[in-house]
Amino acid sequence: PAAAALLTVLTAAGLAVAWRRLLHALAWAVTLAALSTAFVLLVATHAMALFAGFLVALGIAAVWITYERHWFGLRWVSAGVADLVVLEMVSLASQKGGPPEAYSTLSIPAVETVSVGLLVGYLATIAVRTLVRRRDVNVFESLQTVAALVVGFGGAVAVARTAGSGAGTLGAAALLTAAACYAVAFAFVDRRLGRGVNFLFYTSLALVFTVSGSLLVATGGVLAAIWCALALAAAALGGRFDRVTLRAHSVTYILAAGLATGLVAGATRIFVTPVEHPWGPFAGPGWLVLGAAVACYAVLAAGRWRRSATWPSRLPHFLAALIAALGMGGLLVLTVLRLAASPESWADPAVLATVRTVVISGTAVLVAALGRRAGLAELAWLAYPLLILGGIKLIAQDLPQGRPATLVIGFAAYGAALILTPRLLRRQGSA
Repeated sequence: PAAAALLTVLTAAGLAVAWRRLLHALAWAVTLAALSTAFVLLVATHAMALFAGFLVALGIAAVWITYERHWFGLRWVSAGVADLVVLEMVSLASQKGGPPEAYSTLSIPAVETVSVGLLVGYLATIAVRTLVRRRDVNVFESLQTVAALVVGFGGAVAVARTAGSGAGTLGAAALLTAAACYAVAFAFVDRRLGRGVNFLFYTSLALVFTVSGSLLVATGGVLAAIWCALALAAAALGGRFDRVTLRAHSVTYILAAGLATGLVAGATRIFVTPVEHPWGPFAGPGWLVLGAAVACYAVLAAGRWRRSATWPSRLPHFLAALIAALGMGGLLVLTVLRLAASPESWADPAVLATVRTVVISGTAVLVAALGRRAGLAELAWLAYPLLILGGIKLIAQDLPQGRPATLVIGFAAYGAALILTPRLLRRQGSA
């Protein structure tokens, strides 16, 4: 501790003189000397948390010096060393059985404090510059935010899970931070600075903190319900106030729910692997996620403003439609198997391949027909990809596995889709 205190005083004095006298070379000399000395003392004393905290403080100080004196190189070097040392400290503390004997004094609270301090220190610094001084986020701030999230917040979560406590508190703090970022983005940045890079920065932070915080405070069906509720709320607000950001967040939440419940992976497997269970991924929370995906797209499709929207603003709606179509297609395959085939024939590759081909072909025609309606043009974007997938599937599945009777049905369905889909899309283009 005495060595750390002396190093802090000397470094602060040297940087103060360099800042006041505009001595760029002295600032570099003091910074490099402080970094190397801290590293040597860390190795010699094994007081990793103490000197990691010093390096984090030095990195933040270098950022402020850069803001005032435009000595850009200092912040990159200081931040890089601090990130690497904190990452090594987290990896030691999160090992099974505790840290090595040489670092037995490394305490979990100290590691969590330094890790969270890395994140909070840099985010607070960036917030002052962007909100108080009203400057745009730059490349360094964006990259260091990502590093601080991964190393700082991610490291704190890893250590907390290793210790068996504290993850819920971090999750609650992340959700509160997410709410604050949303409030800052829409109530302050959007109104005073516009929808520029700062707006994207704070909304992206809000999304990351919301997803990560939810993962720490809930699991299973509760987690899926939370994300579905957030997706519907974001879709409604994004459609009501014409916010592309919220609509994109809506799709992200519903995709996260689909991945967490296995709906996306399960619905995909229905089209490529044998069906073993009657409802597969639709058991339990999967029904909730599928209903939320369909509802999200319905909410997004209801806005009148969408009639003149450009394709980038329609991209979230296309992704929502893709998730809903994948889930509904998988559900339709299972439903047809239950209604039109006996349980013994579910494992029949020929029958299963034909059902899949009929569903894909029918979906291509359906989205092409619906895409003719005003405001639903993104549905038509699915038509040709579905036809391409259907053709690949015919070659890869139907021909090797099919029988004459099943091949007739499959080729008839796909041929009808090849005829009807382009005609429907041409009518849409003429309109």
